[in-house]
Amino acid sequence: MKILYLITKSEIGGAQTHVFDLAKHFKMQGHEIAIMSSPGGWLAQKSESLKIKYYPNDFFINTFNPAVMMQAGDALKECLKDFQPDIVHCHSSFSGIVGRMTIKNRIPTFFTAHGWSFNDGVPWIQKVLGIVTEKICAKYSEKIICCSNFVKELGMKYKIAPEEKFAVIYNGVQPSEVNLEDKFKNIDIVKIVMIARLAEPKNPFLLINAYDLLDEETKNKSQVTIIGDGPQTKILRDLVRDNNLFEKIKFTGMVDHGEISDYLKNAHIFALPSKWEGFPYTIIEAMNYGLAIIASDVGGIKEAVSSDCGILIKEDDSSIWAENLAKLINNFDLIKKMGENSYRKLKDEFDIKIMFDTILNLYKNK
Repeated sequence: MKILYLITKSEIGGAQTHVFDLAKHFKMQGHEIAIMSSPGGWLAQKSESLKIKYYPNDFFINTFNPAVMMQAGDALKECLKDFQPDIVHCHSSFSGIVGRMTIKNRIPTFFTAHGWSFNDGVPWIQKVLGIVTEKICAKYSEKIICCSNFVKELGMKYKIAPEEKFAVIYNGVQPSEVNLEDKFKNIDIVKIVMIARLAEPKNPFLLINAYDLLDEETKNKSQVTIIGDGPQTKILRDLVRDNNLFEKIKFTGMVDHGEISDYLKNAHIFALPSKWEGFPYTIIEAMNYGLAIIASDVGGIKEAVSSDCGILIKEDDSSIWAENLAKLINNFDLIKKMGENSYRKLKDEFDIKIMFDTILNLYKNK
């Protein structure tokens, strides 16, 4: 089977990791794989390392500009002539629109909604445009794969497609071999990690402001590492400096995926304040290393994080976040129990093999 994956951006992120995992797995299973995305970046480099055919598309950018969309579609047509796929699988809004409107399901075309362009919290003009466009594109979708029930329900709420066109398939990761006994032995400093692109919908300001409210004794027992980069980086660093937290909150910038695993192996709590989400990859990556979770109760996060795995907070209120951070930092036994439950749930529900097998069945039953 020849499978072409489309995704707008090549930068490292949850959707890009998902696409690379699929491409790598199905290539190893003997299928012929190609990826089209914006030029350069993490995904392009990873594709080259695995000798996966990569088609750069200069016009894969997030825009509703019709001229850019037409140029992106023309580049895609050239790719289709060259690669001649049996299956096209689109990821992310822009490539999902261009892919489906160009192909019109003449080749079986799947679309994975990692979130919607009309998610709660987006500007209303974008919301209306997103709903109208997705309704049109749904007609040219073999299946719309949703990364959570929340994403499916939001699609059905706005009547994007009939229910039978949706399939919920959770993201998955390869279960780690983390030794939780060693991880939670003799904790001197509770290590809190946040991994995110430093831009909306993520809200690292909430984490920093909450941490600033902790008493000195709690701060002395903990430290925060924020992994990632983005347009908010400078203002976040300034906020940390202005609050005199530079000894307690560290920024790593962008790091390699392998380094992220090292941070998670050595951390105890994973924090994800966010304004809206579909089903964030970083949550299950953190669960895979036995971290207790503290996160915003938005999108599909609650489908991964039950009350025995972590704490979900509905309010964007730094004092409530501070209260719950202190509750965790000052209770090593609670962190350990939640971390063990996270790891157990990951292996039971979010093993990457489940994801691969379910997606392959959809491809075969097209």
